[in-house]
Amino acid sequence: MKKCLLLSMIGFSFLGFSQITINSTHVPQTDDTLRVSDAVIDNNMDFISTGADYTWDFSNLEFNGQKLNEYQPVTSAGLYIQFVFGSAVPQNYRASYYVATNGLPLNNLPAQLPITISDISQFYKLRTDSLTMVGLKLSVNGQEIPAKSDTIETKYKFPLEYGNTHFSRGYTKLDLNPIYDGIWIQHRTRQTDVDGWGQITTPLGSFEALRIHHRITESDSFYVSFNGFAFWVPIPVPESHEYEWRAVEEKEPILLVKTSVTQGSETVTSVEYKNDYVVGIKENEMISVSIYPNPVQDLMVIQSPTKFDDFSIFSTDGKLILNGKLANGAQQMVDVSSLKSGSYMIQLNSISGVSMKNFVK
Repeated sequence: MKKCLLLSMIGFSFLGFSQITINSTHVPQTDDTLRVSDAVIDNNMDFISTGADYTWDFSNLEFNGQKLNEYQPVTSAGLYIQFVFGSAVPQNYRASYYVATNGLPLNNLPAQLPITISDISQFYKLRTDSLTMVGLKLSVNGQEIPAKSDTIETKYKFPLEYGNTHFSRGYTKLDLNPIYDGIWIQHRTRQTDVDGWGQITTPLGSFEALRIHHRITESDSFYVSFNGFAFWVPIPVPESHEYEWRAVEEKEPILLVKTSVTQGSETVTSVEYKNDYVVGIKENEMISVSIYPNPVQDLMVIQSPTKFDDFSIFSTDGKLILNGKLANGAQQMVDVSSLKSGSYMIQLNSISGVSMKNFVK
């Protein structure tokens, strides 16, 4: 009888979820190109609840577009950038890769300033025990410059296991001289807590996952010289939170919810989740776009008032053939010289939505 009871208890234990461990092999690696989907923001979603052996159901996420995250090696950046983050610099600053980001307060500088800041990328160093944020690169009036972090912020301490907690600070100073007489200073703190484990369900399926909560505070300022006057301008940055669910099967979070705190209340600012390639999604018919020449031989030109972020090319049976990012220039082009002769569909993604066009090679 006792033996039967013991076997029954063992069998029942296998029906539950198991705790997992996330290490440095379960996050993006150099040269990875990973696709994530954006979801329609639902401020009623329960992203707070968590705990041990927990079940999260986000199967009703509504698709709102896809994007590519390209984790590019430092050798693909310009020589000036490599002098700051390449193989010849001190070990702590030898970045493993960089990836584009649009979540920095630099995007919120006063519109009156005679400078244009674009193409911001974050540099990371991946070790077996940590993933650190060593600095940035950005274009100022079209000129690419680096910004090394004097105090290096740690995003993850590996291994990530339930109950782990970590605190980190970051400090970055960017001097825009001689392009412009201006200085940007960023102070950040990151409190990271692994506060849950269990099973999460999204449109991609069900996964055993760890839940990781980051609380980020930031205090930024900008020194500006304008019409003969020089002064420091504070850049208001609200407290933000990142809630992510990570599984060993995927290098991007199964789900990532970002929020901003206003008057003590959290508001969801973005929802991203891992998903399959999506073909035949609803097209934004308000986007005006044309492609030429069609048929095309080597270079396809995209003509549209909308600037697209990336593209995916599919065969007539829905198989992904080619994808990549689009340069944010006056004219966007896609190199299709590698395609075989035949009929294809190109999917163009932007913050305004998705546009799709058929073409022949």
